[in-house]
Amino acid sequence: MKRMLAGAFALGLSLPLVFAQTTWYVATNGLDSNSGLSWEEPYLTISNAVGNADGGDVVLVSDGTYLIAAAIQISKPLIVRSVNGPEVTIVQRNGAPYYRIFQTVNAPGALIAGFTITHAYVSSPTYGGGVYLDGG
Repeated sequence: MKRMLAGAFALGLSLPLVFAQTTWYVATNGLDSNSGLSWEEPYLTISNAVGNADGGDVVLVSDGTYLIAAAIQISKPLIVRSVNGPEVTIVQRNGAPYYRIFQTVNAPGALIAGFTITHAYVSSPTYGGGVYLDGG
């Protein structure tokens, strides 16, 4: 691939810029002090991976139950998904009040997929349920 690109530039052809996406890894045996860039060094929390990711990145979440005390805010076009589906990947609100788990804020293109979301509820239209999509 490198040779082909070098030849294309040498001929004066213009190619579209393609930015590489980063994949961030989350596992119940991870640490938020890890790099988050491999299964050997996963983050412990989904919110840490989301906070470090840039638009276009992917956050992969391994099997397990993830207890969260505050909503995971997504404000960029990220893909946040489980590896093996909602049967084995649970995101659960822990602590009171039991409001949102995921919230997007002006994040067109954001995708949240493959989770069982539990212990979140709607107490009024203002507070939202397990997932609250705003501006995206």
